[in-house]
Amino acid sequence: MANRQKRRLAAERIAAKEAQLQQVFQLSNRKKRLKKKPLKTLNHLKKVNFKYCKLSKVEQTDLALIFDNFAQNNKQRNHCPIDTIYHFLRCLIKKNVLHLLTKGDWDEKEALRIVLEHRREWVRPIEEWKTPKTKHKDALFAHLVRHLFAKYYVPLFLDEAWWGKHAGNHSGYNKPNQSRPQNEYFIHWFLHIAKGNNIRTAQQLPFPLTKKMAHYFLQSHEHVYITEAFRRAQVLAMGGSKRQAKLIIRTRLGGNLEHNDFWEQVVRFLLRYPELKLREIKQIVDFIHFQKYETPWIEDLQGEKLDFPPIQPNWQIKGKTLASVRREMQRWQQIPNDYLQAVENLTWKPFPIADFEVKKEDGTIYRIQQITQLHQLYREGIAMNHCVGTYCQACKNGETSIWSLWYEKSDGNCKRLVTIEVNQYRKLQQMYQKNNEEPSKLEKSIIREWAKKEKIRVLNE
Repeated sequence: MANRQKRRLAAERIAAKEAQLQQVFQLSNRKKRLKKKPLKTLNHLKKVNFKYCKLSKVEQTDLALIFDNFAQNNKQRNHCPIDTIYHFLRCLIKKNVLHLLTKGDWDEKEALRIVLEHRREWVRPIEEWKTPKTKHKDALFAHLVRHLFAKYYVPLFLDEAWWGKHAGNHSGYNKPNQSRPQNEYFIHWFLHIAKGNNIRTAQQLPFPLTKKMAHYFLQSHEHVYITEAFRRAQVLAMGGSKRQAKLIIRTRLGGNLEHNDFWEQVVRFLLRYPELKLREIKQIVDFIHFQKYETPWIEDLQGEKLDFPPIQPNWQIKGKTLASVRREMQRWQQIPNDYLQAVENLTWKPFPIADFEVKKEDGTIYRIQQITQLHQLYREGIAMNHCVGTYCQACKNGETSIWSLWYEKSDGNCKRLVTIEVNQYRKLQQMYQKNNEEPSKLEKSIIREWAKKEKIRVLNE
């Protein structure tokens, strides 16, 4: 008897929620009055129904901004009626998954807007989606997009296509300050495979794929980026090992698919030397990129734009051996002093992370300071005998930041110890002593103390 009464009360609560939803959607006069003000309309809907969705005030505000931004961009892109936006939102509310799909970073919230924007590609209605039991947002979203778009199997790593502003930003497709941050090519590839088509026939591929490349591409692990999957497939199809493929995609080649005719020759060159470790592979790739393609575009202290051409735009890998490339890299470290004087005032905006200073018992002061000038960056590379000088363009674009750990003795003696790279997502990418040697335990402990204070994520050592 008690269970029957509980079921009846639960049914009454559900009916009450549905009635309140209908009250919002069926008041035609109110819809007409608020249709030109989507943010106000969404706020009205939020007052009526969001209180049943376990959404915090911050999440409600973020969600309102998503759909307001979507409505404002309707005139520029694929128009979506306001009623359709709210119907999509209402279905997620009724399935009790909206608070799961929209928690976390902005990218997860932005992904829903992008999915709705491509509603004409849906093969099944949102109402028929049977939500899985999992509460993990990535698994929920993967299940949702496959219900809406996929007739055939789609690898999980292709879900990157929907992640808003960061989708493709590490590839050669998107440029800084692009008006459309999300990458349409990635979505096209997702939908192409979801319809059962071969990836080899998709449009705007970074390079033509062989059958073997297409096979390896679809077999990529779910945690790789889409551009890394292309490079990995290329390496494996050339006869490289899985170890070599893993190392190569961890260099800039994993995120940049431009100029494939040249970089394909570099990949073949690297595959000839399977004994190479990640550190030297990164050095070789950075050196080649800097010689052939790096064009520093920096603003000086007066705000004037200065553009430098590449050092050797006609540089070729053909006919070179590992020994000859190493010799060129060694000569490249010696940058003329007159060039350093010419770039003395070139600078960029500092990363929003504080410098660090700690004093040990023996009176030695250890400091971690950010490098924000081009001549400092080159001098750091010369003093430490590594390739940090190639990172000027990434620093200028705000993609990464370079830091220098050094000490000052009580007698005034100073010495550089470690060069540190932290990317735009506050993740410590790498840290090396002179000649790319591993830092000491003391140096690592100081860096970890600084990272903990500034909330920087440190990779596993």
